[in-house]
Amino acid sequence: MTPITSCQATFQNFTGYEDDLASLEENIRECYSEITKTSEQIIQTRAL
Repeated sequence: MTPITSCQATFQNFTGYEDDLASLEENIRECYSEITKTSEQIIQTRAL
């Protein structure tokens, strides 16, 4: 039996949690969107 890598173990631990992962992905997208907006506001403020 080959040893399981850390990455493989992580994905195996998430088996059965597809809905949770979909929700997490949506939350990450929303956070990224907010960070992008804030970043753009900072850049605009510094340009003034």
